[in-house]
Amino acid sequence: MAWEAGIITLVGTLLIFAIAKWLIGSTKVVESIETVAPKMYGLRKTYFIFLLALIVVALFGTLRGLPYFAPGDAEPDYAVTVTGSMWSWEVGAITSRADGSTVEQVPAGKLIEFQVDSTDVNHGIAIYNGEGHILTQTQVMPGHPSKLYYQFETPGTYHLVCMEYCGAGHPVMSGQLQVN
Repeated sequence: MAWEAGIITLVGTLLIFAIAKWLIGSTKVVESIETVAPKMYGLRKTYFIFLLALIVVALFGTLRGLPYFAPGDAEPDYAVTVTGSMWSWEVGAITSRADGSTVEQVPAGKLIEFQVDSTDVNHGIAIYNGEGHILTQTQVMPGHPSKLYYQFETPGTYHLVCMEYCGAGHPVMSGQLQVN
């Protein structure tokens, strides 16, 4: 997915440079403004329509690969409550949506709905894997719970990190999530 976006960006950039070079080269002939203006307006209109089409294609090519689940795509298998308070994350009960039972660890391969809230100020929660790569994130405001959907593919320890400055203890605001 990333290489497709890179190719689209490269091709778009090369086309812009080619058009600019052609425009610079074509302006060496001295003509009156009355004959040049209609040509340039037409060329500018064509250029912007082409550029707009290129942007739309690039957006659709990259947006379709977002790793996030829309709530209507699938029913989550488990729900987890996570509460942010200065300066820690508290992971609550992990509840099965099928029968209401609770488990100790988040199961891998299942769609999880994180119900995230804050008790004090705005926070941003991010889930990182063991290699330090961000997997997903959302913003959290007090009194406005956020829902975050994610499916862990591999078991392990995942880290919860605050992504929005929330005060003096922000750099140490973290937590852990065990996935089995």
